Amino acid sequence: VIKIGTGLNANHIAKSSKVIVLGSKIRKTLFGHENPLGKKIKIDKTIFRVIGVVDEIKDFFGSHRDPNDDVYMPFSTMRHYVLKQRSKVIHGIEMNAHSEDDLPVLRRQSQRIMRARHKLEKSDPDDFTIFDQQSIAKAGKEASRIMQLFLLIIASISLIVGGVGVMNIM
Repeated sequence: VIKIGTGLNANHIAKSSKVIVLGSKIRKTLFGHENPLGKKIKIDKTIFRVIGVVDEIKDFFGSHRDPNDDVYMPFSTMRHYVLKQRSKVIHGIEMNAHSEDDLPVLRRQSQRIMRARHKLEKSDPDDFTIFDQQSIAKAGKEASRIMQLFLLIIASISLIVGGVGVMNIM
């Protein structure tokens, strides 16, 4: 969710515009409490204009990195200005649907495109992962359930060990 300014749009993508949207933490690191809209940031000798800031993301289950440190730019811009002659490997792409009802279609289309780009046969398993908010929430619930089970096992062992100690004393 965009907190201030605007997000990326189809025009930015089509024109490979040199614009970026900042995560909340990177905004504070670079600009403090100053309004970053319209400010310039240099990445690899290319100047980008800040057009927006994403609201702070508090829950980022399943990730070892803080998404509030992210900087968002059109994929076409990244490919043209940032990757240049370097590795063409992309480690992540974030997409937004217009509505929650569009998510299944977006997921299927993304999977088809990725499978085609990776030249996978029908029988080949995916060599990429697609996460959506539902799968992240499901992973968080599963992790919570496993933690509860782990704590129950530890408590049971403590009771057994403590109980054995009491029996030895009597």
